[in-house]
Amino acid sequence: MNWNWQHTLTAANHNSMSNIRKVLRRLVLSTIVALSVSAPQACAAVSVDISPIPSLTLARALAIATLHEGSIVSATANVRQAQSGKLAAIGTFLPSLSLSNQAQLYGPVGREGNTFIAGTQVSAQHSFYYNSITANLSENLFDGGKDLADFKAAKETISSAKSSLISVFNTTFGQIIQSYIAVANDQQTIIAQRHVVHMEHQMAQLTYLRYQHSLSSRIAWLQSKQQELQAETQLISDSQQQIKDAKTLLRSIGYRHPPVLLMRVESLPPPPVVTKPSIKINFNDPAIQSARAQIRVAQEQVAEAKAGFWPQLSLVAQYNWLGVDLNKASAAILDTKGSNYTFGLSLSIPLLPAVTTVAAVQSAQAQVQSRFGAYDNAWADVSSRRLANWANYEETEQQMQLALRTEHAAREALDLTIDRWKARQSNRLQVYQAKSTHIQSVLAVALTRNNLQLAQWEVFRAEHPLSFSRRLLSAAQHEISVNR
Repeated sequence: MNWNWQHTLTAANHNSMSNIRKVLRRLVLSTIVALSVSAPQACAAVSVDISPIPSLTLARALAIATLHEGSIVSATANVRQAQSGKLAAIGTFLPSLSLSNQAQLYGPVGREGNTFIAGTQVSAQHSFYYNSITANLSENLFDGGKDLADFKAAKETISSAKSSLISVFNTTFGQIIQSYIAVANDQQTIIAQRHVVHMEHQMAQLTYLRYQHSLSSRIAWLQSKQQELQAETQLISDSQQQIKDAKTLLRSIGYRHPPVLLMRVESLPPPPVVTKPSIKINFNDPAIQSARAQIRVAQEQVAEAKAGFWPQLSLVAQYNWLGVDLNKASAAILDTKGSNYTFGLSLSIPLLPAVTTVAAVQSAQAQVQSRFGAYDNAWADVSSRRLANWANYEETEQQMQLALRTEHAAREALDLTIDRWKARQSNRLQVYQAKSTHIQSVLAVALTRNNLQLAQWEVFRAEHPLSFSRRLLSAAQHEISVNR
């Protein structure tokens, strides 16, 4: 039987073998088509549904960051700490006053004895209660300028902390608007990509109809289905990117563990008009001001360390009240039996070890050099960021002009294609292709416009760093949520 089957198959003519090959080829192609048709449905099943989605205005994002973002909270605490340091420095100029009380029972060992109570020698043969109240007053007169240097350093520390706070606000707000624009670009990209998917689906269906009427090849239809699948895949990728950018935005405003959600955002408020000035050193940037104040703090700390070579002169005074009673403690506390006082100057001259003071001075001087290095770094960062912001702004302006020209050409091509289709000089497939091209050009204009607004705000920050955060927050407060 097996030999007969093989013999029969071998004896078949070439036309039969050709028919079998055609059947197998059609089976493979039909399988590919089935997979390509079912793939969009599978992709649609796993795609992320972005409706309904909450809205987040820029004003609310900035307000949340002001209260909860880690670097802003830390910088605000540093300002309060610097202010408390100033109060402590002021305290060194004020006199020191203390009051102490000591109530005890004195008992001589043997027949008689004596003790000193509040600077007074008291002798007795029996036990008795006594109470001593002492008031001490001390006022610093001279300490080599340590108190004055400490006060100046405290004032410069406050100035540095305030400038650093403004710099942190600028940096954080700059990161927020970058993340905000990224989410805005994502949501506009998703809207446009949905239209592209729709156009690709229409083109795939039209290509299939043309194929059925022998106006197009099967390979053209399969390529059209492949483009539709690629558009679906791109839509899913854009949705996933929006989730990532939304989490980045939430982290930038203070969320440590942002939830996985999509949100609707708006475009940035119109930035103030800024003209490019001549090249200059921008010394008014808060980062540079903070670094410069830290240099002055380190210099005052050098003066404070050098004060260790000088003697210290203080005014001291003491007043004592003494109460004594043989029978009970209450009478000793209430009755004053005597008083005395002392008044004079206290001089302290440092002799050894001088090496400790020398080490403190050298350490403070090294800190000055370190602060100068930090100042140079801050100046370089501010200058490079300013140049980069202006270069990015000019490039984005050129991109905007190109995007507008491209969109104008795509719109004109679409109108001409529609007119040709109405005049029966082209088919609907070309219309769909022109519509898809026009959608992508419109998206490029929208994205470039968002990037241009971001670049304008970054340029404004470079030229007006002291008012950037305030102006951005003020402009953002005029926004209205899309849910209102």
